[in-house]
Amino acid sequence: MVEPLWESQVQDVVFAINNKKTGNLSDPGTGKTAPSNVFMYYLWKQLGIKTVFVMPKKLFRQNKKSFEKYSEFDEGDIVIVRGTPAQRKKLMQGNGKVFLVTFSFFNSRAKGSMSDYQYLKQHQPAVDACVVDEIHMGFGNIQSQRTVNWVQAMRKTQYMLALTGTLIDGKLSSTYPFIHVVEPRYYFNYADFLNQHAELDTWGSPQFWINRDKVKAILDKHTVRHTFAEIHGEENVVIILETVEMEPKHRSIYKKFIDTDSLELEGEIKQMSSGGETALRARQMLQCPETFGYEGIDLGKDEFILRHMIDASENSKATIIFSTFIDEQKRILKLAQQEGVYARILNGDTTQKEAEAIDSEMLSRKLNIVIGSPACMSVGFDWNHLSSVVFSSIDYKDSNFAQGYRRGIRGKRKTSLAVYVLYYENSVDARIALNVEKKMLLSKDMQEGKKVTELITRKSRKQTNKLEALWG
Repeated sequence: MVEPLWESQVQDVVFAINNKKTGNLSDPGTGKTAPSNVFMYYLWKQLGIKTVFVMPKKLFRQNKKSFEKYSEFDEGDIVIVRGTPAQRKKLMQGNGKVFLVTFSFFNSRAKGSMSDYQYLKQHQPAVDACVVDEIHMGFGNIQSQRTVNWVQAMRKTQYMLALTGTLIDGKLSSTYPFIHVVEPRYYFNYADFLNQHAELDTWGSPQFWINRDKVKAILDKHTVRHTFAEIHGEENVVIILETVEMEPKHRSIYKKFIDTDSLELEGEIKQMSSGGETALRARQMLQCPETFGYEGIDLGKDEFILRHMIDASENSKATIIFSTFIDEQKRILKLAQQEGVYARILNGDTTQKEAEAIDSEMLSRKLNIVIGSPACMSVGFDWNHLSSVVFSSIDYKDSNFAQGYRRGIRGKRKTSLAVYVLYYENSVDARIALNVEKKMLLSKDMQEGKKVTELITRKSRKQTNKLEALWG
């Protein structure tokens, strides 16, 4: 039996029907997928139009399952296009009505060959709609070839619906591909967009975003947006900043690197070539010094994380731990295993089958602890039973932070979700946190109801100024 939509979702479907190229920019957990299912069913049932449904591969299973709840498509109508070239071609030649694909679907797999999208259009002329889930992850950079291919394909596509809670993914330019598809007359080209909205440095890279009101007005006109508070009430979440003291040996090797701006690698002294490399190596020195051969060093964050994992395991609590680096993730997993705590890693090396197994174990409560990268674990998982979320380290994306802890806020919660942000004082941790906060402020300026989370203390804010001269 098809589940009914909320009133706001019904309005979203109507908006998508009346505005052929549009977007739903609602917050995570506000129900964007259900109206898109109904919209795609309407296109087929009423207009005979088939849809390409684009998404990160990890969303295949849950997005296909959603059609069972909110549409009357038959099982064979929803087709996941994957496998060998021959298998994909067979799937695209079938009787599917909605084709689930990844962002690379619009790229040619060999020089001079047609893309999967071109092949699909050749065999399925009724395909005249495209829905993109988490568009910021695949088509946010107009300078990437796959985004260019998608934009060109949309010129001859009647309907396009983009879904994301983070279209402004840390920079205003991530809106340009979407805006160009919706209405190309707003800007002559990407250079015109930058000319109107960016202060560029000597190398032509955006440093500051200006004239933001125009972009906001465009998005307000062409998209719908619901905040979490509008749909469910205020988030029941508590952000806890955990200042961690670096152990003396750890502080010593970190300080030596900062003072010399160099590393000893394979018996040779390597000087850092840029501020970007310095920042990257400093982050690794903080989170996983074993990357540079410093094994067995006591790390302040490890003590907190281990206590947290043991507590979750012994008291049947569910938690996820975000960690940016693979070496860091492996070390945290090893800490758990040494204490007999069952945990698993979910990162870029995790296969689709393994990710689905982890998801199933979490939902069935067989698994309570998952360690993962922000890029891979911040979307596609609905774990509303989480009691806590721990950020051992964060990356530079504000979208990954907000979407990450919202894995545990998929609707109204009865109890608070505790979100722990760990950072070492007087370190690159604080600088990254400040950058993420600035990106949150940009999103808030552009979209009402966006949250800005303070990630570091006032003391750490002052200390980061000392690092700016070194890293620029």
